[in-house]
Amino acid sequence: MPTGINCLRSFLVMGLCALFLSGCETGSPVSAAEAVAEKYYQTLKNQDFAGAAGFFIAGERSRGQWQQELEEYHGKLGVLQEAKLTNTLVNTVFSGRRYILTYRVKYANFPATETLIMFEPVSGESILIETINVMSRGL
Repeated sequence: MPTGINCLRSFLVMGLCALFLSGCETGSPVSAAEAVAEKYYQTLKNQDFAGAAGFFIAGERSRGQWQQELEEYHGKLGVLQEAKLTNTLVNTVFSGRRYILTYRVKYANFPATETLIMFEPVSGESILIETINVMSRGL
């Protein structure tokens, strides 16, 4: 039989879980982030690597370094043919929103799974890509 302290503890744990989960949204429409990702992939399809590098936040890596990285992995995987969104996760943080979009990408030589981590600051600045994770047997 639960005691009063155990019931209180259970309610406290459930309340904390609800609070933490309220900051994370899954499956919600993220059309602005998806639109940025669509433009990014269209730019890559056109093999405009300098333009694609412009979608990244220039921080620890410069846009020139992003361009070089994009050119390197596209050199191995081949020309981008198609990118399909397979999963979306949105996390609201104090400074803005972080979008994690996963794509199944078809290249001429190898398929890949790519995860774009994007950020939208509360200041209203543009949504930019923080980083990308490319998983393929071709790399």
